[in-house]
Amino acid sequence: MSIPPVAVPGYERVEFIKALGITIIRKFSISAHVTELLTNCARILFALRTLKQHGLPPEAVHTVFQAIMMAKINYASPAWWGFSSADDRGRLEAFYRRCARFGYCNNNTTIASMCDEADKRLFSKIINNPSHLLFPLLPPMKSH
Repeated sequence: MSIPPVAVPGYERVEFIKALGITIIRKFSISAHVTELLTNCARILFALRTLKQHGLPPEAVHTVFQAIMMAKINYASPAWWGFSSADDRGRLEAFYRRCARFGYCNNNTTIASMCDEADKRLFSKIINNPSHLLFPLLPPMKSH
């Protein structure tokens, strides 16, 4: 597959872009983002394991996990979750199940449900706030 020449002189074509912490490759895949995310989460998991071994109570481990790990995973998920492949989602879910097995989080939820909930919250904020930046992009409201 050949890449067409750059349309704008002075700019170069790149394979990926990292915007606001989300890595997107030129095929609109976020596999690189998921890989980087899981690498960072593995480092955090090591730190949590160390804290747990040094006597941090289980409730505190859950709190730290939620505050750090889930915040990192859920960051801007409405922007990238839709571009994720089934393989990417499977890798994220497997990581979350492993964390649940080790006792860092509860096992009665999934990454997919958390990301879907974040999508719903964002959409709700958009449709309920006419001054929201994305509100003008919505189709006109229908009255019944």
